Amino acid sequence: MHGIDKSLTVYERISKLKNLKRAGWVQRNIQCDRVESVAEHCFEISNLAILIGYEKSLDLDMTKVLSMIAKHEYGEVVIGDITPKDNVSKEDKHDREEQGVIEVVGDHCAKEYIIALWEEFENQNSNEAIFVFLLDKFQSVLQAKEYSKTYNMPKLAQEFINYYNNILHSRNDIPKQFIK
Repeated sequence: MHGIDKSLTVYERISKLKNLKRAGWVQRNIQCDRVESVAEHCFEISNLAILIGYEKSLDLDMTKVLSMIAKHEYGEVVIGDITPKDNVSKEDKHDREEQGVIEVVGDHCAKEYIIALWEEFENQNSNEAIFVFLLDKFQSVLQAKEYSKTYNMPKLAQEFINYYNNILHSRNDIPKQFIK
C-alpha cells in the first residue's frame, strides 16, 4: 500500500458520510429503522444523473457530473449536514463547508481539483453544476415521497415538491433541456 497513504487518509474521512444521517429527515422526526445517510444520498444522485442524463441525451461531461456528486458533500464530514432550518446564513454555510472540504482533502495531490470542483458546484457556474444541484434537490423530493408513503406523512412530500417547484420557477439560468 506504499504510495497511497494520503488517498487512504482522505478515504477514511469521507467514509464517515456513510454514518452521517441527513439532518433534514432527523429534524422532521422521520421514525424509521434507518434514516438516509449522506453517502446514500450521493449514491442515489449518481444513479439519477446517469439515468436521466442519458435518457434525455444531455450534452454534459458525465465524468465531471459524477465527480461533482461524489465530492459536493465532503465538507459535511467536518461540519455536519446543515439545513435551512439551522438558520445558518448562506455565506456562513459556504465558508464552513469550504473549510471542511479543505480539512477533509488535507494535502492530497488532488486537493486543488477537488476544491475547484466543489466551488463550481457551489457557484453553479456550469451546466454540470446546475444539473447536480437540481438532482440534489430532486432526490430529496423522491426520498420525501418514499417517507411520506411509508409513514403516512403526505405533508412531507408536498413540502419538498413545493420547494423544488419554487427552485424551477424562480431561476432563469436552468437550461430548458433539464426541465422538459
